[in-house]
Amino acid sequence: MASYEKRSSGWSVRFRMISETGEERRLRLSGFNTKKEAREAYEKYVAEHKACEDRAGKPRTVAELAEGYFIYLKPNVKEASFIETRGRIERHILPTFGAQKVEDVTALQLVAWQAKISEQFSRSYLVALRAAFTALWNYGVVFCDVRNNPWPKVKLPKDQSAPREMMIWTPAEFARFLEEVTDPSWRLFFRTLFLTGMRKGEALALGPGDLSGCILSVSKSITRKAPGAPWKITTPKTRGSIRRVTIPLDLAEDLAALPGPFLFGGDAPFADRTVERVFHDASAAAGVPRIRVHDLRHSHASYLISTGCSIVAVSKRLGHCSVKQTLDTYSHALASDEVEVLSKLAEMDGHRSQNSQKSGKILAEMG
Repeated sequence: MASYEKRSSGWSVRFRMISETGEERRLRLSGFNTKKEAREAYEKYVAEHKACEDRAGKPRTVAELAEGYFIYLKPNVKEASFIETRGRIERHILPTFGAQKVEDVTALQLVAWQAKISEQFSRSYLVALRAAFTALWNYGVVFCDVRNNPWPKVKLPKDQSAPREMMIWTPAEFARFLEEVTDPSWRLFFRTLFLTGMRKGEALALGPGDLSGCILSVSKSITRKAPGAPWKITTPKTRGSIRRVTIPLDLAEDLAALPGPFLFGGDAPFADRTVERVFHDASAAAGVPRIRVHDLRHSHASYLISTGCSIVAVSKRLGHCSVKQTLDTYSHALASDEVEVLSKLAEMDGHRSQNSQKSGKILAEMG
């Protein structure tokens, strides 16, 4: 694994390579202004010399396997995804397994690692770390002739936590929140999120050319996970996320009056930290339940579904890859349908008594 060091002459990186003949070489690249430049130079050097999957023999340690995996992964995923995956592996996998020989890693060790992660982090983060670890190992099996694969024996621990209730706002709660947002540009930004269900990055990437009448074209997103850059324009989360979203006429007229190149921010999109600060300050002042900015998207979808909008239409509006994803995410919003079902059952049974109304009231209270 590469190690980085800062000296008076600049950043340097030291690493070990194995030649095609199996000979080990210790190398150092130096004279870089930043750690980022040193990392990029190292990755370029290793890629040019085919140091990982093309070298003779198999990687000896998990750290060596990871170095090859990073080089393989970088051109195959979005930059933000690469940075996120590399960070997870470097922070939570290599400190435990980095120095260990690949062939010596056992299923019991992985089970113990999962148990430790479960104590420290949420279930969802454990799933993400496990996904990164298994992807790393699959790379080794496919490209590096790694024959020791303990992962099929390691099951994901049973989820013992209580289901997390989705936090959303009703239109009335959003209206109370909006009363506390004094700046017109910010009011319009949050209205756009609430009335379109767009992701924050998708809304921040909007420009005048993305508005045509009462339709917003979603074809790009803003990300800030790239190192050394405040923001970057990328493609949306998935191919299905490229879509056209209809909006109310008054919202369209307000958006059309905004200058560019970015509708929300002008010369540069609103900063993430500022978005969070403005949102949470106004939420606290309004006395509404504390939610995330992303939960405006959930609020939008939940309201549409609960009022009878087609699940297919909502799925397309959100840019989901499948209707199943929408159903899995917003099944809670369908609970109100049970009242209508109960009414139909009463008709089928030939009764339209007060009992049906009482049952409907109970269901409504439970929902």
